[in-house]
Amino acid sequence: IDAHVESLLDGDPDDTARLVARSVQLKARVVSEDEREAGLRHVLNFGHTLGHALEAESDFRMPHGSAVALGMVLEARLGERLGVTPPGVADRLAGTLTKLELPTSLLDSPEPENLLRLVSRDKKVRRGVSRYVLLSGLGEVDPGDGWSRELDPSEVRDFLIEESSKSA
Repeated sequence: IDAHVESLLDGDPDDTARLVARSVQLKARVVSEDEREAGLRHVLNFGHTLGHALEAESDFRMPHGSAVALGMVLEARLGERLGVTPPGVADRLAGTLTKLELPTSLLDSPEPENLLRLVSRDKKVRRGVSRYVLLSGLGEVDPGDGWSRELDPSEVRDFLIEESSKSA
């Protein structure tokens, strides 16, 4: 994607068609390998745990794609903070998303408690605990515990407080 940002933004039909076809191919492979969302299919939720909360926090004024893009950067930074994601991965991801004119930082500084409350209502919550998809590298999901992992809400809260202060 990063190598074709300009042509994608210009609406180049060939690059756009190739990107969409590759995305559909990858998603179809994951879904066909895990039709019941029992494991591998969790990788498709990268960015969605915090993204859905950000979307709801904005009263759905933030488009889904923008919310998920920001969620991807935040979850990559969270993975870095926890030592799961190598340093620099979040910045590389943010660089590409910035070129695509998508948000990459918490501008309105939503209250961490509000985000965590919204995260706790997400469809991916299991046994009352939220699950996050973390990266082991750019384009690589850490296998965690079934391709996602439960995180202590206080760790996520501390992280969100830190991220909010960076944007303030």
